Amino acid sequence: MVGGAGLVLILAIAFGHRLLLQAAGSWLVDSDPPRQTEYAILTPETDRAGELEATVLFENGLIRRVAILVPDEGGIDREFRRRGVTLSNSRVERLLLLGIPRERVTLIPAGEGGTTDSTSALAAWFRQHPTADAMIITGVTHSRRFKRALNRKWPNDQLLPLVHATRFDDFRASDWWQHRPTLRGGIVELQKLALDYLVHPF
Repeated sequence: MVGGAGLVLILAIAFGHRLLLQAAGSWLVDSDPPRQTEYAILTPETDRAGELEATVLFENGLIRRVAILVPDEGGIDREFRRRGVTLSNSRVERLLLLGIPRERVTLIPAGEGGTTDSTSALAAWFRQHPTADAMIITGVTHSRRFKRALNRKWPNDQLLPLVHATRFDDFRASDWWQHRPTLRGGIVELQKLALDYLVHPF
């Protein structure tokens, strides 16, 4: 079922409203420029794009460590493990192959791994590590919604960490509707962001 935001986008695409579509794509993005921090923290949805971003930041001396928000193991993963099969090429393994030392990688349990659970896990982790300096790596389309959700979980007396969208994401505000994967992802995120503003207007 297509919501109101999705219907507007479909009409905009059908009638070629380029500027409206570019504005819609830009609305999703709220990315802080990177700066030197101790940690880069990878959100679950960043996948390999986030790992590449963390690697570049590490190579350029902007970070010293990488933390990964790790969702709980699902039923399929548990069944593989019960059968003695270890799933290879995990996020940690890929970071090692990209040159991040294992002792520089930290895992943070993130519940089911959605935005609500991830932001709650981050807030709890920072309470346990009050001196940690970090930037959080998100996907481009997720950056504004993630920052809004994180802000609601954050203590009022603490500065919000940087939220930096990975440069390796395929989404570009200039032409996102012209490619099927970014079109689908963009429409979904626009509807989620519109709902977030509706539920949490301030």
